[in-house]
Amino acid sequence: MHEAHAGKVSDKWSIYLDTYEEVLSDLRDKPVRLLEIGVQNGGSLEIWRKFFPKAELVLGCDVDAACGELEFDDREIAIVIGDADSAEVERQIVSRAKQLDVIIDDGSHKSSGIIGNFARYFPHLSDGGIYIAEDMHCSYWESFEGGLYDPLSALAFFKRLVDVINSEHWGIARSRAEVLASFAEKFDLALDAEVLSSVHSVEFRNSLCVIRKRAPERNVLGPRSIAGSEALVAPGALSAGGKVSRPPDQTANPWTLGSTTIEDEIVAGRQVDERQLMQAITERDGRIAALNADMRGVERAISESREAERRLKAELAGRDRKVSVLEADLRELTLQAQSLRKRLASSEMATLQLRQSTSWRITAPLRALSRHAGALGRNLGRAFRLVWWLASGQWRRALRAALPYYHRYVPVKWRAMLPDRVAQGLKRRLIYAATEPTSQPWRRPLQTLRRIRRDRARERSGTVSNPKRLAVFAAYSESETIPEYVLIYLAELRKVCKTIIFVADNDLGESEKLKIRKLADTVICGRHGEYDFGSYKRGYFHAKENGLLDRHDELVLCNDSCFGPMSGFGEMFDTMSREVCEFWGITDSRLFTYHLQSYFICLSADAFRHAAFAAFLAGVRKQRNVQDVIQQYELKLTELLISKGFEPGVFVKKAPAIGCAPSRGAQSIEHFPRFLVEQGSPLVKIKAIRKPACNLDGIYETLQLVDRKAPDLYRAIIGFGDTAKYLAARDVAFSVIMPTRNRAHCIEQAIDSMLAQSHANFELVIVDDGSTDGTKDLVHGRYSESIDSGRIVYVSADEPAGVSAARNQGLRTAKNPWIAYLDSDNTVRPYFLSVFAQHIIGFDPKKTFYGQFCRKEDGYIIGKAFDYDLLLKGNYIDLGVFVHHRDCFLELGGFDESLRRLVDWDLILTYTKIHEPVFIPHVMMEYTSGEEPSRISTREPIGPAWFSILAKRSPRPTISTLILSYNQRDYIEEAIESALAQQGEFVHEIVISDDGSTDGTQEVISRYSDKFPQLIRNVSSLENRGISENYRHGFAAVGGTYVATLEGDDYWTDSRKLESQAAFLMENKGCSMVFSKIEVRGPSKWSRHLLERQELLDKHLLSGQDFLDDPSMNLIGNFSSCMFRTSLMQAAPPILFEKRISEIAVAFYLENHGKIGFMDKAMSVYRQHSGGAWSGSTPEAQRKSGREARLTVKAVARNEYKRQIQEVINQRYAG
Repeated sequence: MHEAHAGKVSDKWSIYLDTYEEVLSDLRDKPVRLLEIGVQNGGSLEIWRKFFPKAELVLGCDVDAACGELEFDDREIAIVIGDADSAEVERQIVSRAKQLDVIIDDGSHKSSGIIGNFARYFPHLSDGGIYIAEDMHCSYWESFEGGLYDPLSALAFFKRLVDVINSEHWGIARSRAEVLASFAEKFDLALDAEVLSSVHSVEFRNSLCVIRKRAPERNVLGPRSIAGSEALVAPGALSAGGKVSRPPDQTANPWTLGSTTIEDEIVAGRQVDERQLMQAITERDGRIAALNADMRGVERAISESREAERRLKAELAGRDRKVSVLEADLRELTLQAQSLRKRLASSEMATLQLRQSTSWRITAPLRALSRHAGALGRNLGRAFRLVWWLASGQWRRALRAALPYYHRYVPVKWRAMLPDRVAQGLKRRLIYAATEPTSQPWRRPLQTLRRIRRDRARERSGTVSNPKRLAVFAAYSESETIPEYVLIYLAELRKVCKTIIFVADNDLGESEKLKIRKLADTVICGRHGEYDFGSYKRGYFHAKENGLLDRHDELVLCNDSCFGPMSGFGEMFDTMSREVCEFWGITDSRLFTYHLQSYFICLSADAFRHAAFAAFLAGVRKQRNVQDVIQQYELKLTELLISKGFEPGVFVKKAPAIGCAPSRGAQSIEHFPRFLVEQGSPLVKIKAIRKPACNLDGIYETLQLVDRKAPDLYRAIIGFGDTAKYLAARDVAFSVIMPTRNRAHCIEQAIDSMLAQSHANFELVIVDDGSTDGTKDLVHGRYSESIDSGRIVYVSADEPAGVSAARNQGLRTAKNPWIAYLDSDNTVRPYFLSVFAQHIIGFDPKKTFYGQFCRKEDGYIIGKAFDYDLLLKGNYIDLGVFVHHRDCFLELGGFDESLRRLVDWDLILTYTKIHEPVFIPHVMMEYTSGEEPSRISTREPIGPAWFSILAKRSPRPTISTLILSYNQRDYIEEAIESALAQQGEFVHEIVISDDGSTDGTQEVISRYSDKFPQLIRNVSSLENRGISENYRHGFAAVGGTYVATLEGDDYWTDSRKLESQAAFLMENKGCSMVFSKIEVRGPSKWSRHLLERQELLDKHLLSGQDFLDDPSMNLIGNFSSCMFRTSLMQAAPPILFEKRISEIAVAFYLENHGKIGFMDKAMSVYRQHSGGAWSGSTPEAQRKSGREARLTVKAVARNEYKRQIQEVINQRYAG
């Protein structure tokens, strides 16, 4: 009805029309009496008469006397002239209708008028009548007596009416009018409590408030009504029928505010604030006076300092003179040194000539023979016998003879380079040859140096088959107590070691020492801070001072960093006694360099009695942290012993085979405790039980293994610290979401990797996004048992909706609290869920976690410690190694389905901004990075998504560069390069829109967009649409807060142009755009000049009048110098683009929204050439274009400029 109205003008917001239709439809066919305050052109009164065809009266009221001149054909329409909020006008209105059915307040919109009208006319509203206040949004504005938190605005008044409706529940003795006392006092109102009791409901809509009136008895809560006869849960409800509400006494409730209203409280609070502010000002003035006094004192001190400075300068001048003398001496010494160096060089040259002479070369054999004469005599006979044995086939004798030379002259690191199979075979042959009996003493087996040392050690011990062992056990307890697991360790160690020296890096009470003395021969305690090697040092030198080293055959260095043993140490020592080595450990490592891990090392007598070993321990000093201890002592101990000719050995020789070979690198084998135990290791590192990142076999799974092998040890471990909490890791439940579409060729490998998880508490939710290649049949066929058991949940979509929609469907389907993701072409490692589960327990209440991943193709590992700022610059967290709680989805939403790329980065940025994640420094997944056509990362460009994501989150401004071109092959490259060269703190995108060029311009653009896909977006057209349509298309495509335009034959000369223009707009928020000076370049390279009209500008904020004052009206000159607020250009009226778009029309359009900014600096070049859109056109075309541009200017400019613009058109473009 409103749209079809053709009479007097009516102005209503569109939401009002829907509301009126809904609220007033029940009265439409009734003889209503309607009052509308605010008439304006009178169109709404005509519409109300049509809406209420049976209306008895449609009465308008307006303060504007001109409304009294309005005439209406319908006699039921009448107008009263005057201020509605006055007694006289009220009498006139009531004389026409004592009771009104509908009242609509569309008057002054000020809070005083709205509240006053309500107080005056609501009593005249009939029972069942409706009172509507329009344009309530004005209550948020200061000019209309309001504000967002204004307690006495019209909107606050109507909100308070909600309390009036519920007055029977207040719990205090106060009338309805009292809670509105502040409004009555401020606006001089008479509010009757009885009238207020007839307020039935208050309904708020956007800018509207609807109040309904009913008889007071219809507005109370009434008695409780009970229906039904069965009350199995709450039987007391049956007796509640007919009871009325009795509110509890609230007089002591501080929120009841005693005898004041909230408005009074706010006013009183502000008065207190003002008093406090005045007091603060007085105190500040006092501090200023005190500071002035201090400043005068400082000035005196400065004066004294200057005098002291003058004296120091005089002293310094004297020293400078001394320096000059010393410098002269230095120059003389330098000349002498140069002379000596020349003489030395001359001597070296003579020596070199001598060494290169024929006589020196001829005599070389004689010199060598003289140096090795002794050794040659000793070895000539051996060499002759070796050759004879080899020639006669006696290879065993030859091997026995060669063995000492192999170990003496072949470095250990060269021997380590031999393949394992070759080395082991050679070792067996050498040992067999070396142990073959012989009857001739001079042909006795030439055993290896290590075998000779072992035999000598056994001879000294007297019992070769049962070596005496000395153990130094290093311990540290922050609580200065001995844990139960240490006692178990020592008890088993005592079974294989004759002597145990216990060294604690802390003090111990007598009761704790007593525990240890039952198991150890010596107890040394006291804080030294040198970690385990400091304890090893103290235990070793105690043994040396007491003669223990000479009475033992092996030295064991071990510490309390392990739980164990699982089943004693005896089997391990028996195994290693058969190995050919002189020092060994349970495990070795190749992190940094090859070394034995120092938590358990056993050394032969020759090794631990060697002077170099003693010197090494004597040199142990306090280090900053444990990493420095590893670098300085653990690594260097192995290196030292090997360098002294001692052969190393290791008990656990295998390494866990996990993941693609290139990504394994140097693994920390102690992170696989179950694997170590299965290989026979008696010990498990404590950190593998108590630190989630140090166990890839699963803490829960490791504890179960310990329980089976050593129940007593298991109980000790569970009782140690908070270790028991990790038993709950098995209860952590995951929903793993796998989106898929047409992945039948690879999905099995991904599913198999998930089903192979060591952690069993999970479901795999596969969301099929409309596959057509048989993916669904394949999964249902091969994994039917898993689907039937609920391990796999398969969800099928009827139509493809994209990967984001599929993942969101998975999130909605997931039933478990923890969410993980797996793409159908990737695989996860067996410990994936187990490691995440133990981190969830260990880092409770964290809600996000992530790990590392590696590329299958080359094993390159990606992932690093969390830094949100770095994450904003580029994603290093793959969704496949990201786990979050389902609460993140419920709180922050899921994947952005409007994005085509980088949806995982977008989600991760959203979640980690609120919930900082825990980083797990282990590879959790193998990632496929191939260029498969079906992948989104292959099909979709990355630029739009990248810019959109950063635009949402970055605190830096977002700027779009819009490059527009047409047949500018010779110039476009320079334009693009100048945009790429922009620097500064902002997020940048380059959008290039070519208008169907045919000269090769588009090929150049494509080359750049392919090279910079993250930065450049090509939105070009294959058809020529014209320059204006190209601009409209380009403005619609950009996404930045600001957009800078650059035409394809122009370029920028300042690499900070974008940054400086954006800073200008941010500082001058009232500006709608900004432009800078341009340098005009003609066809000749020497033809360059600035625009004179820009040179004459002497201010930075321009109005439309400034443009009119210039004869050209075009102070901008060229779009390539401009930056706009994107929202204004995207909302530009169509008329700007109907003819050729011009700088003048754009300026006058934008001037409606704010000043035009000007920067007095040339930052761009406007190139004039015969192919240019303007400079290449004819004078006639330019004149026509100029007239069309100014007609457009007139259409979009403010009314105050239209007359002057028409004069310009008449004077310069007539005819």
